[in-house]
Amino acid sequence: GTCKLFEVSSDGTKVTEKHTWEVAKHMLGKPVDKAPRGGMQLGCAFVGGMTPVSVATNNQIAILPMPGSGKSDIEILTGHNAPIGAVAFDHDKGIFYTGDSDGILCKWDLKKIKALERISPADNKELMYQVHGGAVSGLTVLKDSQLLSVGWDDTAFYTKNGKLTSDKLDITAQPVAVSTGSSLTAILTVKGVVLLKDGKQSSSGVLPLNYSGNCILVSKDDKTVYIGGDDCKIYVYSSDLKEKHVIEGGHLKPVHSLALSNDGSMLAAGDVRDVCVYKTADFSTVVAKSKWCFHLQK
Repeated sequence: GTCKLFEVSSDGTKVTEKHTWEVAKHMLGKPVDKAPRGGMQLGCAFVGGMTPVSVATNNQIAILPMPGSGKSDIEILTGHNAPIGAVAFDHDKGIFYTGDSDGILCKWDLKKIKALERISPADNKELMYQVHGGAVSGLTVLKDSQLLSVGWDDTAFYTKNGKLTSDKLDITAQPVAVSTGSSLTAILTVKGVVLLKDGKQSSSGVLPLNYSGNCILVSKDDKTVYIGGDDCKIYVYSSDLKEKHVIEGGHLKPVHSLALSNDGSMLAAGDVRDVCVYKTADFSTVVAKSKWCFHLQK
């Protein structure tokens, strides 16, 4: 978990150790007797001539202050090393979160688009930062700025002010997507939907569906829930998941993405080829299939 600086004499006959950077200790915030797996340093180099950097097993890069430079703190550059499968924005705080297929969550500065830190699980002694025991499939920010993350470990975790809380929710099924309106949150799973009110489960377990859902969307007023199906249909529900309407015939491919306009009057839906737009008042078509066909993948 350390990096060392050596000085070589001008004739190449003598090597003197000049400085040691304790990178793993800096990452953990406390002394270590044995280097944690994620804190092991794999390589180092000088960047731009005189700036030493090192990379750790957990894929974080450390910028090391040179002795005598007036700087003493090690700077850690963090981010993801696996595909990112979810993102959620907290515009009030100017941050956003991302989650990847390794179960790692990152907090970012929205203005600078800079990764600020990885969210640390309760037990991070190995410095691997794995919050979920599987891929992160959905993120949403609750009204109190708590982050709710769902993953393939069938669990939802809560993050407050960049710190993982002790609260967690057993979803009992593999989550597919998650969405929050104001107070209502809906978690779409392979078995159905779990509803939460102010971050706490309000439905009695998983509410079953008779089709496979790919995406879910809760309106800002919490009155309507939309689900895009693998059967190329869009299902419209009330807040207690009572079916109100089905939009069918609009898509030729499974629906994978849903979004509402700011005033809630328009619903956009994307499949593996088309983006279609509907009025939410009567679900009439504004933009039909084969009009906005921009993509070759979902």
